[in-house]
Amino acid sequence: MFGSRVLVDVLAFAATALLLVSPATAATSKKASTKTAPASTPTQTSTPELDPAVNFCKRYQHQSAVTSNTLFIDGGAEWFHDDPIVWGPATPGINTYLVTTDMSDSWDWKGNISQTSIFKTTQPGRKIGYVPSLDGAAIWPNQNETHLYLYGGTTNSSLSNFTLYEAPQSDAQTLWKYSIADRSWDPVAYAKGSPFVTRASFGASVVAPNLNKAYYLGGIVDRGSTDLSGDLAAPRFLDGLLEFDFETEAVRNISTLGLGNRARAYAQMVYIPDYGNTNNSTGKKGGVLVVIGGEQKSSQIIDVSGNRRGDPVAMSDIAIFDIATETWFVQQASPHANEFPRTRTDHCVVVRGAPDGSSQNIYLYGGIYYDQNKNATYLDDVWILTLPSFQWIKIYEGESPRYGHTCHVAPEGRQMITIGGLGNYYTANFNDSQCDWETKSVALYDLTSLQWGSAYLAYSGIYQLPVEVAQRVNGTQDGGATILSPTGGWSSPDIRALFVPAPVVKKSHTAAIVGGVIGGLGGLGLIIAAGYFYYRRYIKKMDRPIPPPPEKPQWVKPELEGALDTTSPTKGEPGMLYEIGDGVAKPIPVEAKGREIPSELP
Repeated sequence: MFGSRVLVDVLAFAATALLLVSPATAATSKKASTKTAPASTPTQTSTPELDPAVNFCKRYQHQSAVTSNTLFIDGGAEWFHDDPIVWGPATPGINTYLVTTDMSDSWDWKGNISQTSIFKTTQPGRKIGYVPSLDGAAIWPNQNETHLYLYGGTTNSSLSNFTLYEAPQSDAQTLWKYSIADRSWDPVAYAKGSPFVTRASFGASVVAPNLNKAYYLGGIVDRGSTDLSGDLAAPRFLDGLLEFDFETEAVRNISTLGLGNRARAYAQMVYIPDYGNTNNSTGKKGGVLVVIGGEQKSSQIIDVSGNRRGDPVAMSDIAIFDIATETWFVQQASPHANEFPRTRTDHCVVVRGAPDGSSQNIYLYGGIYYDQNKNATYLDDVWILTLPSFQWIKIYEGESPRYGHTCHVAPEGRQMITIGGLGNYYTANFNDSQCDWETKSVALYDLTSLQWGSAYLAYSGIYQLPVEVAQRVNGTQDGGATILSPTGGWSSPDIRALFVPAPVVKKSHTAAIVGGVIGGLGGLGLIIAAGYFYYRRYIKKMDRPIPPPPEKPQWVKPELEGALDTTSPTKGEPGMLYEIGDGVAKPIPVEAKGREIPSELP
């Protein structure tokens, strides 16, 4: 019932084939029916065309970010072909530009998409000044969308013969800032008091827009990380969660010991503001980070075997970071028909909340599964992890795998846009000239209808839950989830507190009314006392008759509206809390008053 991405790819190929002008030309293009690559010619006599948008063939291990009207693609390994119509030999290299895609208007990548390549410079309008172009970095927009921040990354030494290759640089400079208005880059000096931060890559990262911060979990240091890391036989996994504050440009290194004694890399992470413990300064939920997949390995062991891989993190183990208390937790998820997603790296995730906020749904797409012998299987599947019930829901499995890609929720919120990535038939082999089926490096996935497509809709409509999710949480497409806890129970009461809304006692106006009445009576008493004092001191001494006081009362006490009922309250009345657990509202009587309520990144 779900649209296959293979079908979309075949249709895209058919549209491209119509543009071919001769049988000889068609013989050099990609063939949808056989999926065979043309003969490779890695060495060319002429200078290749290296515009990452116009001459795009395929890319992966890049970094990307989306704002309210623009998609940005930075760095990564890219293959270029000289002719944008006829796919001939491809040149493996590096994307040294910042590629932008307009998201303010609708488009279809088969025809009218608008992409621009912006030279990376430190001086506006001039093509000078070194700015790094790396693999496996992170790029984030700040809250006001005036700047992008680029952190981390590694240099792919396999591309050292590429014309624009730059050797690994010192990690004295690991954070860069891009002015969207000026189109220029500047290195960022961390604020005073920030710790030294090395240049990590392939960590899990996410931006928290309402906090104006970004987070980066773990990652690795390898031969391409710095000018001093070239002797590493295998990547070193890194502990620690970095918190970048865009307002102050400070960085903090938060402990990850709560996750155990092994560091994480190749994972993905989302930020959900509606969960977590209460932030004392705002009185609102402080938000959580949820980590999906990846690998783990001790950061204390120097691996001389040259093995890049760690041990896979089980997809039943969902790591959660509570931002308010800076505490780590792990909650057990439940499978779909006794099946969990395969463990994986090089995948992507996005999150969307139900219209009424009763559930948050993490979409997982693609990646690489490694078996016990480290043999790779490329994945073409979509899963949803729905919170707070922590249920995995299998949505789709196809035959057009993708890994090393990125993805984002599109500005209007109903579509997921995917960028780049490789697969079975367009691989990371530098001698492979087979290009990506998605000829502009992007594709769209409707998060409600669960269908792949090529058209971006700037006004795609309101996001609703997929029917499959609504059924599993016993709600509707607009929300109303009634399954609000894991079927296997919470792994700890502290985790439950993160996801269950705090019960609220309805405020009663009775106390305010009583206070007003008492205050009024007190004020009247003072007036009467003052009048009596004046009468005794002055009026009584006068040699004239004292008129009698008026007979009618000076003030009539109004009746209280809605007198306080001290009997046991019923649902919805003051004095009753409701506890949500296992999808059932349970009343809890309360009194109506008196309630108070090891090594890190180097």
